[in-house]
Amino acid sequence: MPKPFRKLTRADFTTSPIWEWLMDENTEDEESDESYVQATSYTQVPRLSFGQFIVSAAIELKNGDVFPGVAEVTVAGDEVNVQPVNVFMLDRLLTIPGMDTNRLLTRYTQTVENYPIAWTLNVLIEKENAKRSASILDADMKDMQAVMEMMNALLLLKKGRLS
Repeated sequence: MPKPFRKLTRADFTTSPIWEWLMDENTEDEESDESYVQATSYTQVPRLSFGQFIVSAAIELKNGDVFPGVAEVTVAGDEVNVQPVNVFMLDRLLTIPGMDTNRLLTRYTQTVENYPIAWTLNVLIEKENAKRSASILDADMKDMQAVMEMMNALLLLKKGRLS
């Protein structure tokens, strides 16, 4: 049954570790759109001519803790792209990278500047022998922070509070 992506929970990924994005033409429900996903019966991410999946992942934090999370996996023939997108804190789905995510994880783990630093898929990609994993570069987090600071400065400038 289709489900809005933002309503996925950790329990959903214990039932089905691989979810597939639905396109408008694949949904019978008029309220469903491309932000809906559907559980699959796949045990590995299939190598299709094209497919986009939300896959269960382990997200490692700076302090070494590992939290459940999800990554978006895009398959286009022989090419596979993996991007970590969310980490679960309890049953909250937090965006990676994200200033609020970093603040909440820091508070929850009681560790200064704690944020996601690496990911590992919890399932294999078809024809691969090891689970994909990679680091989340500090630069990604710093770039996000710089963009947020610039946006805040622009808002203050627009409101006439910054000279």
